[in-house]
Amino acid sequence: MSGEKPGPSPSGRIINTTRPLAPDGVSILPVFPGMLAEQKTMTYIKVLPDQNVIRYYTKFKPAQKAGRVAGARIVTEVDVSNGAVRRVWQELYDHAGNVIEVHPKFPIDLGHIPRIP
Repeated sequence: MSGEKPGPSPSGRIINTTRPLAPDGVSILPVFPGMLAEQKTMTYIKVLPDQNVIRYYTKFKPAQKAGRVAGARIVTEVDVSNGAVRRVWQELYDHAGNVIEVHPKFPIDLGHIPRIP
């Protein structure tokens, strides 16, 4: 992962891995049939504090053109109890690794929304 910018450090437990780990960091997370592609391409997972939701972060993709956006990644939020995808969005980062825009994609595509600091 040389040269990859991980983006911001969200609060909560972050696991930088190439294979899904459980909140205890040892056992493998359940494989959700609807999430196979995301589970194979993720770079990070974040287990939210209540441990009922997992966020899958795909690999950082650098921007194709020079400008204020350094790159982006897709975040997929999954309900652990039933494996249902709750939300999917794209995070766009500046060159310092800060989220500068989000693009909600599921359940409703809302287009790009600038983040207000």
